[in-house]
Amino acid sequence: MLYVSPEQLRNTSFERAIRQREIASWVFDEAHCISKWGHDFRPDYLYAARFIREFSGREGIGIAPVACFTATAKLDVREEIVAHFAEELGQQIETIAGDRLDRDNLYYSVEEIPTSRKVARVDELLADRIGNPTRGAAIIYASSRKGTEELAAALRARGWEVEHFHAGLDPPEKKRVQDAFISGDLPIIVATNAFGMGIDKEDVRIVVHANVPGSIENYLQEAGRAGRDGKPAQCVLLFTEGDLERQFDLASRARLTKRDIAQILRAIRRVRRKDIDEIVVAPRELLRVPDTETSFEAEDRNASTKVKIAISWLERARFVLRDENRTRIFQGVPAVPDIEAARVTMDGLNLSKGMRRRWLEVLHLL
Repeated sequence: MLYVSPEQLRNTSFERAIRQREIASWVFDEAHCISKWGHDFRPDYLYAARFIREFSGREGIGIAPVACFTATAKLDVREEIVAHFAEELGQQIETIAGDRLDRDNLYYSVEEIPTSRKVARVDELLADRIGNPTRGAAIIYASSRKGTEELAAALRARGWEVEHFHAGLDPPEKKRVQDAFISGDLPIIVATNAFGMGIDKEDVRIVVHANVPGSIENYLQEAGRAGRDGKPAQCVLLFTEGDLERQFDLASRARLTKRDIAQILRAIRRVRRKDIDEIVVAPRELLRVPDTETSFEAEDRNASTKVKIAISWLERARFVLRDENRTRIFQGVPAVPDIEAARVTMDGLNLSKGMRRRWLEVLHLL
């Protein structure tokens, strides 16, 4: 079994790695991401069917069966997934839906509480459900990276063994924290929704949402990590009126406008050379094309993702076709032993002050 993210399908080295292998099945986890109605849309999930079709054609083999799994696919999501694979691969996927979503061992509650009381209330809930020393584990979700760090620090100050987890951590640190939690060495984790994919820890006795999550689907998936051993577990949402405003603000900032998509198409057309159809360009480069005006800046942390989503919508409308990623590495090696030697060399080159400064900055980085 080879486990890989859909984003890696655009990596040519991945295709080379699986050539001349007999593919028995293509299996999609978190399959709701395939649908534009899914709560966690990722554009490279849509590329997967095209990859399968073209890879199978190049290898001269039939398309292996496709299976899709998800815990949170509403009817419109399921219908779009089925239609997608029927159109792209000619496969008719049979839908098997669970007949019940409720889990009798989970106890849900919502508490309206001022922000100033949240740390104290989380402390009380942990003491009540897992105790200290701990019996079982706890997951606490916060809506921001900074929020996870601050809440984890506040709980440590109250004597709890706890660490934070979010997408901004270095990969080795992410792995260390996640492994410690799964093994039981770390009883409590404070995380953003970046945590939890594939987590199947049995003894989570309580899941606390310190902020309102982004959607009902997110809440179901995150709260559902409690009580997987079938024993009683608690799911608590700590609600503050300002949380809703914050979620609306996050949602509006994540949304692309029709004008954004049109501006990305305009930028693509402007960087295209007239004598060639193929364009090789990085997402942020498109945002720096003169007169490109989108609702987000190139410096936006999610700018690359937003550009890729815009291109995905342009693909749906058949304006463009996005192919494999091109990764290029430029090796830069200083031709001088140190900065002082560089200064001496530059003295004889009659450089402007601005050019000299820029060259020195590049050398400092190297």
